[in-house]
Amino acid sequence: MRDRGSSIKVPRRWQDLQKEGQKIRLELVSTLGRQPQDEEIAEELGISVHEWRDIRLAVKTAYL
Repeated sequence: MRDRGSSIKVPRRWQDLQKEGQKIRLELVSTLGRQPQDEEIAEELGISVHEWRDIRLAVKTAYL
């Protein structure tokens, strides 16, 4: 069995923003015809680029 004692809990708000960010990313891909930059996604979410990058890193780390 895997030791789950050291798992990271991602705050619910960040989980929700991550999901919304993925939807926005898909919309921007079809609108822009390219992968959007972090700045563009953060702007659509109404948060800072720093917070968006923290969210992505936390979610990625939590689900490794």
